[in-house]
Amino acid sequence: LAAWESLCAASRVEYQKIYDILGIKGLEERGESFYNPYLNGVIEHLEEKGLAVESEGATAIFLDGYTNRDGSPLPMLVRKSDGGFNYATTDMAAIRHRTELEDGEKAGRVLYVTDAGQSQHFEMVFAAAKKAEILSEDVSLEHVPFGLVQGEDGKKFATRSGDTVKLKDLLDEAVRISGEDIKSRQDDPDAELPEEVQNVVNTVGIGAVKYADLSMNRESNYKFSYERMLSLNGNTAPYMLYAYARICGIVRKATDVEEGSEMTWPEPAKIIL
Repeated sequence: LAAWESLCAASRVEYQKIYDILGIKGLEERGESFYNPYLNGVIEHLEEKGLAVESEGATAIFLDGYTNRDGSPLPMLVRKSDGGFNYATTDMAAIRHRTELEDGEKAGRVLYVTDAGQSQHFEMVFAAAKKAEILSEDVSLEHVPFGLVQGEDGKKFATRSGDTVKLKDLLDEAVRISGEDIKSRQDDPDAELPEEVQNVVNTVGIGAVKYADLSMNRESNYKFSYERMLSLNGNTAPYMLYAYARICGIVRKATDVEEGSEMTWPEPAKIIL
């Protein structure tokens, strides 16, 4: 247990670095193990409602409309034959905690943001929670699916060795490429960038990744390309940042604000043509 807690603590330190880079604040952690004390209660409730039945030594729920390819009923396992629990059990325990229990969040709407491949799983979990009366009519559970990120070859986005690309490495690479591009425009490409220019590099690199992801159709797969997302042409963050900088320059000249000083936008005025 001590080793596991040590790993969790080390992970939180690394996660926080990414949250800081992306400007994410106010997160409250609810790891899977948080719901362990509630799992047996979920099984007991499902059995009382007559929904949880034995299936080949395991405990499962069978819902109308869900079948295997051969037409046989598709089980949603809530307890394995060895007594272990499944994701569905944890998800239903989480629903009870988030919406029903006194020490929970008392949420009226819960969003589940995962890849589209989890759609059927959440459909079945939500249906089971409603049938078991764990979920009240005035609470909304919604799956928010997203597509997969692919490499430029159309395959799963991965490193050259086939490993999963880490988000931190991806962000660092975007910043590195942004920095190389800005250095190439200097009189001395090998010179160290001033702090204010490095801040611009970070903004462009991180902004490019954010915008490239958010500008796509959320549910569609898309091909990840550093070259495309960092381009100064087209629907990209660098192009918009460049346009914003030009607008700031126009406003500074129009309001006699010195170059390099903090940007102050004039009050909007009504223009009658």
